[in-house]
Amino acid sequence: MTLHYTITKEDYVEYFAYMYWDGKGRKKQRLKNIFKQLLYVVFFCSILYFTGSFGSNAKFIILAVFLIFGVSLLTLINGRSDLESQAKAIADDLENESIFVEMFITISDDDFQIKNKLIETKYIWAAFINKIETKNHYYLFENAMQAIIIPKRAFTNNGEKIAFDKILSRNLSLDAELKDAFL
Repeated sequence: MTLHYTITKEDYVEYFAYMYWDGKGRKKQRLKNIFKQLLYVVFFCSILYFTGSFGSNAKFIILAVFLIFGVSLLTLINGRSDLESQAKAIADDLENESIFVEMFITISDDDFQIKNKLIETKYIWAAFINKIETKNHYYLFENAMQAIIIPKRAFTNNGEKIAFDKILSRNLSLDAELKDAFL
């Protein structure tokens, strides 16, 4: 089976957001960020309380507490969009244009080969430590941070996608399959 595609900037942004925000293993990090924001709110409200500010100007206190909660809420809401902005900046950097070259991937039970105008790489299946499938992509991880992005649009029909899934299930290690199921 041969796939022919080009990673788009949108593909890269989705991968980046998955890695740093949406991924199954990232829920703990998001909860940690929420807890940290709540600690800031408690800290600043405590400062106002213990300095006696609550007893002075009520309008000032209401405004200060409102601003503290507002900034914290905006920080939490904007977390994913901030990451997307970082990913777009990376994608727009001309030094990263090699990410977006035309790819030819040949997949068989023996190996996984990538060719483009810059590289020619051959992987044995044991090189992949994890496989993640999202709505629009497959990510085949070489290590904890680096994956080969395969957009599902690269499959010309559903039969190709089914054949690809079968090759993955036959050739990826059981550990790689289980990581996808339990992360």
